[in-house]
Amino acid sequence: MSEKSQELSSQDLLNASILFSQALNLILTDKQGIIVYIKPETGVDLQDGTEKVVIFKLENSIHVQKYEGDIPEGTVVNLSEPDNEDQVSE
Repeated sequence: MSEKSQELSSQDLLNASILFSQALNLILTDKQGIIVYIKPETGVDLQDGTEKVVIFKLENSIHVQKYEGDIPEGTVVNLSEPDNEDQVSE
């Protein structure tokens, strides 16, 4: 971010997103994720009414997927694939 301007540019936001993704990639193991609630005060609007997501690592990339279960926010979860369907478990 430029010191002359307090506003974030599109490039600043893109850089922050890439760095955050790289940090998660270092922290999480493959098929591991974390439950995150989408809070109105964050300004995130997913437009489909999504209130919770699981952010997870799969094959060295970070993914975000809608989550409709009841696991509390901040819980680290492991993904499994029984019957060819992604499942989330604590």
